Amino acid sequence: RWPGCVLDADNDGDKDLLTLDNLRLKTPEGWRDEPIASSLHPFTDVRSIVPADMDGDGVLDAVIGRAGNPPAIMRATLDHQNHNWIEIELKGVRETGKMRANTGGIGARVTVISGPLQQWQEMVTSAGSLGCPPPRLHFGLGPRPEVDYVSVNWPDDLLQGESKISANTRKVLTQVYRKSSSCPLLFAWDGERMAFVTDFLGVGGLGFFIKPGKYSSPDPTELVWIPSLEAKDGQWTLSIHEAMEEICYLDEAKLIVVDHPDGFIVLPDERLATDGEAPDGRLVSFRPDEAIYPQKLSTLEGEADAALVRHSDRKYQPGIKPDQRFIGFAAPQEIVLDFGEALADTDGKKLILFLDGWVEYPYSHVNFAAWQADLALSSLSLDRRDEHGAWQTFRQDFGYPGGMPRVMTLDVSELPRDGECVLRLRTNQELYIDRVWLAPDHGMEGMTVTELKASTAKLQLAGYPREYSPDGQEPLLYDYALMDPAIDYKTMAGAYTRFGDVKELLDEPDDRYVIFGRAEEVLLGFEALSPPATGRRRSFILKSDGFCKDMDLYTAYPQTVSPLPFHGMSGYPYPPSEAYPKSPAHDAYQRTYNTRKLSR
Repeated sequence: RWPGCVLDADNDGDKDLLTLDNLRLKTPEGWRDEPIASSLHPFTDVRSIVPADMDGDGVLDAVIGRAGNPPAIMRATLDHQNHNWIEIELKGVRETGKMRANTGGIGARVTVISGPLQQWQEMVTSAGSLGCPPPRLHFGLGPRPEVDYVSVNWPDDLLQGESKISANTRKVLTQVYRKSSSCPLLFAWDGERMAFVTDFLGVGGLGFFIKPGKYSSPDPTELVWIPSLEAKDGQWTLSIHEAMEEICYLDEAKLIVVDHPDGFIVLPDERLATDGEAPDGRLVSFRPDEAIYPQKLSTLEGEADAALVRHSDRKYQPGIKPDQRFIGFAAPQEIVLDFGEALADTDGKKLILFLDGWVEYPYSHVNFAAWQADLALSSLSLDRRDEHGAWQTFRQDFGYPGGMPRVMTLDVSELPRDGECVLRLRTNQELYIDRVWLAPDHGMEGMTVTELKASTAKLQLAGYPREYSPDGQEPLLYDYALMDPAIDYKTMAGAYTRFGDVKELLDEPDDRYVIFGRAEEVLLGFEALSPPATGRRRSFILKSDGFCKDMDLYTAYPQTVSPLPFHGMSGYPYPPSEAYPKSPAHDAYQRTYNTRKLSR
């Protein structure tokens, strides 16, 4: 038996079969054999045949790998009838310290479309014993003068496309760095524009891979502080927007309005809890003039300017070293915050640690790769320095800010109030701290809390908000006023909620979701209350309940909308003994609302 290879010998777009003594061509009339007279007969030392264009004429030759002898080249002599061709070379890159794919694009699937002709190949590393193909893919085009569209599905499952490429060229496609998933985005009308607030529902991520046999436990509830919200035409307007390659199952969206005296800020007790105690959803209030900021700041690199963590200005603690192999991972960080003796005046009061910051999320496939490297992500832990100068663990793995910039809270009332207060934050996450402070919690006495259901809720197509940075710093923000009509994202197959009025689905959490995907939004309107009395102001918080799921290769059920999540499930994926609720109300919901069928 002799080795062989598959190639497009005549550049007509069909695959042919080459062995040492025969070329079998696929033609419109069927298969045709072209015998080959070879000087290598009887071929006993031949181990591989690798197709490659050795002389740059756009026609594939063949390199013969031989055991114990130098390789030989079988030159192409077939008349290729002036057929055209294209060769694609891939280049994975490291950008801003983040590696998305290997530099050669090994494992990527490349699809080439030219008129009715559609072909695909995978970038591989070997072609049998003693054989390795060149790092590019060859496609015959027949008489077609150009390629209409090239699609690359990179090894991390990111989709990228390029259109209108001239034939008879060697094209290098460099991977574009962009997020394929995050979480739904929140925008709010601030009196001038629909301003970006943050992303949310990361705590409700479905099927997020941790390690073999373990997925994260989704928590569908989240409270999101809205720093600025103004009424327009008698309504407060919010947009919940899916801008990436994922879907959202939104079950509840209400607006919490807190009337309180001037001089206070009201925030939710919120963070993405890991192994520590989960936030309880209560509201905390503090006075900015009572905020206690670190007097000194140091990291593993030494002392730093404490002003870096006293202001929300997108300037962060020094010493952040992202792990270029694994997005979301970093070299171990230790951030030491010296508050001096400033806690003495808080004795007897509930004390809260506030942290304004963000994290770069890993993806499911990143966690798998990190597991292979025996590396696990450690969320924030908090230590305090005792009177002997030794570090004592105060809260282990208590969580982190769940995504893009937001304020997370932690009750630290058990801290001693006498003497110096020196705290240390530890993590190996790619965590950025913009501002951190301590302040007494004044509770909710004298404050009025109103919970509003949406007066209008409309699901609609919106586009992709443009990413930008106002100062060259990360993270990138989103501009609602600039919507791109299309981005190379895949579509999760299944039944989505039809466009239009979806208000009744968001009044209460009942497993009747608004299911929507990329480039779509739920536009919410809440009837504005009368202005607050003199000497009082308002804080706004979105109360949400829902789940989201991305299309990462290692996420559970990444290609389909189903199986639908539900609040009583033990986890996701859930076992065969559990199922989405089947009742007249839920059956009617699916028949009435989830009528928009999309395929990948």
